[in-house]
Amino acid sequence: MNRSIIKFAAVLAFAAFTAAASAAELKLAANGATEYKVVNAPKPTEMEFAAANDLKQILKEITGADFSAGAGKTRSIFIGARPECDKEPLKECERRITTYKNDVYLYGEGKRGNVNAVYDFLRDVLGCRWYNVSGDKKIPKNRELVIAEQKRSLVPSIPHMTAGNVAFLPAWADFARRNNLEDKRDSCIGSSDTHAGQRIIPSGKIPLGGRIGNTFGPLKYFADRKYFETNPEFFAQGKSGKRVITMQLCYSNKAMRDEYVRNIIQMLKEENYQGGRIIVGVGQDDNGGKFCCCKECEALEKKYDHPAGAYYDFLLDLSGRFAKTHPDILLSFLAYRNEQTLSPSKLMKKLPANLLPSYAPLGADFTKPLNHPRNQMQLKYFAEWSKIATLMHWWAYPTPYPRPVYSFPLIANLH
Repeated sequence: MNRSIIKFAAVLAFAAFTAAASAAELKLAANGATEYKVVNAPKPTEMEFAAANDLKQILKEITGADFSAGAGKTRSIFIGARPECDKEPLKECERRITTYKNDVYLYGEGKRGNVNAVYDFLRDVLGCRWYNVSGDKKIPKNRELVIAEQKRSLVPSIPHMTAGNVAFLPAWADFARRNNLEDKRDSCIGSSDTHAGQRIIPSGKIPLGGRIGNTFGPLKYFADRKYFETNPEFFAQGKSGKRVITMQLCYSNKAMRDEYVRNIIQMLKEENYQGGRIIVGVGQDDNGGKFCCCKECEALEKKYDHPAGAYYDFLLDLSGRFAKTHPDILLSFLAYRNEQTLSPSKLMKKLPANLLPSYAPLGADFTKPLNHPRNQMQLKYFAEWSKIATLMHWWAYPTPYPRPVYSFPLIANLH
C-alpha cells in the first residue's frame, strides 16, 4: 500500500527511534565557540533553507556559538547528505541522524525528509520543543554541547500530518515545520480539501469568501457562476419540494456531476497542475441532516441502504471518471456526521484506490481515549472504513470551539 499521501491532523503516534549506543562523543561547542558549520542540501528547497537557518539560530541560542560557514570550521552538520557508511535504502518517509568521522548527517526520504530530520535532531537529541503557535518553546542552554555518537532511524507510524490553520496564520508555517506538520497546501489543490460542495458548484447567492450558515461561497475560479439561477436542479430539494442552498448539492443529478467534473478540471488548469500525486477535496457541505428529498436521491438511498446513497453513488462515478483521465489524483471526501457519511454503505465492499475517506468523528468525546465506551461507535465506523479503503485520513478535533459534544472546549477560542 502506498501511504505517501495519507494525511493526518492527529497527535503523532511515532514509532520509536532506534539508537546505537557508543562511547564515542562529539563536542559541538565549547565556551561559545565551535568547529562546526551547518551545510545545507545542494539547491535547497524553501523548507530546507528555513530549516538550515533554524538549525544555526537554535544552536547559537543553545551554545552561544556561530554555526555559520567560516574560516577554521573543519567539521560539518550536513542537511540532505548521506554518509558513505550508510548503504541501507531509506524506507518511505524515513529520516536518519548519523554521525560519521566527527560530522553529523541529517537526511531523509521524500520532499520533507531532510527537513524533518533537522527537527528530529533538535527535538530528540538536543531537547528542543515548540509548544504552540504563540511562540512558547523550550530551548535548553548548554555552552558545552556534547552529543553521543548517533545512528538513529525514524519511520513514523503516521507518515503525514497536517495542521489546518497553516494557510491562514503566518506563524503557523514555522510552528508546523518545527513539529513535522505539513501545510495542507503541500498536497491539496485549491482550498476545497474539506467542504467542497458549493465551493465547486456555487449558487451565486453567496459572495466570494462569504457563507450562509455552514454553506460556503465559491472558490475564486467560479466566482462568476450562478447555478441556482441557471440550474436550480443542481441543489437539494427540501421537504417542501423547493430547491434550497442550505442543504447539499443534488448528488443524483447527472448534469450536476458533469459540471462538477468540468469545474475540477478547470481548477487543475488554473492551479497549473502538471501531474503527480495530489489531493482534490470533494467533501459535502457542512450541513447536517438529509442530503436531498428528490425522488432520484431517495431511490439511491434505498439502493445503497444508506442515507448517503446518492452521495456515495456520486463518489463512485467521480472515481471512475478521474481514474481514466487523472489517475494520480486522490479524491478526498468526508466520512462525517452520524446521520450522513460517518459509516460506509454495506454495499461498498472495496473502495476504488483513488477515493480517500477523511474520517471526522465530530460527535466523539475528545477528552476520552478512542477505546472509551463513549467512543465505541466512532471507533467501530473507523474500522469499517479502514477495511474497505486503501488510504485513510483521520481528522483529529482539538475541541477549539463550542458545540454539542460531551465536553466544553479545552482551549480558548482565539485567533
